[in-house]
Amino acid sequence: MTKWTWPVTAAAGVVAAALAIPAAAQEQMTIVGSTEGGTMYRLGAIISETFNGAQDDTRLNLVVGGGAANPARVGSGKGDFGFSFSNFAVSAYEGKEPFKEEFKSLRHVAAFWESCYHQYIAKELYDSGIKSWDDLVSSAEPLSIGAGPPGTSSDAINQLLLAAYGTSFEELSAKGYKFTYTGMSATSEQMRSGQVDIYFHNSGDPNAAGIEAALGRELTFMDPSETLKTTMADAGFSACVIPGGIYENIEEDHESMGALGVLMAHEDTDPEVVYALLNVANENIDTLGNTHSIFKGWTPEYGAADYGLPLHPGAEKFYKEKGVIN
Repeated sequence: MTKWTWPVTAAAGVVAAALAIPAAAQEQMTIVGSTEGGTMYRLGAIISETFNGAQDDTRLNLVVGGGAANPARVGSGKGDFGFSFSNFAVSAYEGKEPFKEEFKSLRHVAAFWESCYHQYIAKELYDSGIKSWDDLVSSAEPLSIGAGPPGTSSDAINQLLLAAYGTSFEELSAKGYKFTYTGMSATSEQMRSGQVDIYFHNSGDPNAAGIEAALGRELTFMDPSETLKTTMADAGFSACVIPGGIYENIEEDHESMGALGVLMAHEDTDPEVVYALLNVANENIDTLGNTHSIFKGWTPEYGAADYGLPLHPGAEKFYKEKGVIN
């Protein structure tokens, strides 16, 4: 590595600087996000653009992924960095469900946000009596549901809950239920247009797809059933709150279950790149926060959260320098 220059003061400068660097002269690395429109995709775009504009040695390229699939992808060396959630990362490291093998090469880089499982539902359907997963699986009338793409954390949670209720997408489809498995931007549009009446998204707040969905249709959130809370707790999730006032016409707080949103790296990812990435994020946190509110108030103390995944050496160097770990 040669020269690191930060901070970056404006998003436009970030893009211009990134475009000005000949790609062939740089080491190419990947950061795996989510489907387009998802929280991890947007965060990955912001971080990679900021990093690419701050130095001229390494270019981070954002690729589509999913919160549940990313630990295996990064752990098997098919991605240098990747976003996921704390419980999925630890399960992958230890080889626990839903993973079929251990991924001992996974390393922690930073915790960035808290996710909540969002159970969006049309207000008229909620008022008709479909208030939780208990009602969803026992409905006398087939329902139209946006389930999210396979490999995402939303899909993994849905699969856990379906199993807990002794059913499946296939069984419900045979009863006339309609499911879509599109990315969050497309699912938001389906919700607004009435193609689906329920959709699930494990994300931070605020979430752009949810905001857009609520602008076009009156929505609320389903209640967390006892089965949901127990099943998700057993899978490493913990209680969270979706704040009121973020989504149109949803003024009250709503309880749910969630986990830490984290950035991981492979153990062989260059420690100097990991260290520099954290420095760039830390020095540009105001710029990042102006682009996505998840970054507002982020601190190295928050980033160093210990949830069971070993620290990457580059991250360890950064957090030690900041005095947040010994």
